[in-house]
This record gives sequence, structure tokens and C-alpha cells, in this order.
Amino acid sequence: MPEMLECHLRSALLHGLRPEITQAVKINCLEWNDVWLTVILKHTMHAEELQSVKRERTKTKADKDLQLAFMKAMTGAGSSKRNGKEASGHQIREVNIN
Repeated sequence: MPEMLECHLRSALLHGLRPEITQAVKINCLEWNDVWLTVILKHTMHAEELQSVKRERTKTKADKDLQLAFMKAMTGAGSSKRNGKEASGHQIREVNIN
């Protein structure tokens, strides 16, 4: 059982973390109220790593989506063409280059 000082340090640590990190520690460390500070620190570091990976994945996916949208816009794959007209209503002409 941790000493009183360690309990206060653990409490201060958990209150000073970002709320999502504190929540992750409390979910993953079932006995977070009765464990040593070093155990809480390990869970905290693990939760921060998971948050970093999640942020990086989200950023990577957003970058890929943006690149895809840009490529579709540049190649015209994203525009709908119907009956010889573009989505803007302008007539499409075919040009033969011989």
C-alpha cells in the first residue's frame, strides 16, 4: 500500500493530465486508487503513446483524403458529365488534332 505522500502525488498527477489521458488511465488500471505511483506513470505514458498514434493516423487519413480530392479535381474525375454537358452547364466540345 502506498504512503500518504505518494497518494497525494498520484492524485496531483491525475488531476494535472489531459482529461482523455486521465480517463484512459482510470479505465485501463482498475485499481488506480491503490497502486504505486510508478504503475500510474506507466499507464500514463502508455495512454499518451496511444493518443499520439491515434492523432497521427487521423492526420495521415485527412492528408490522403485531401490529396485524393485534389487529384479528382485536377483530373476531372470528380465532375459529373451528362449528355455532353459539364456539371456547370457549359457545353463540352470535342477537338480533333490531326
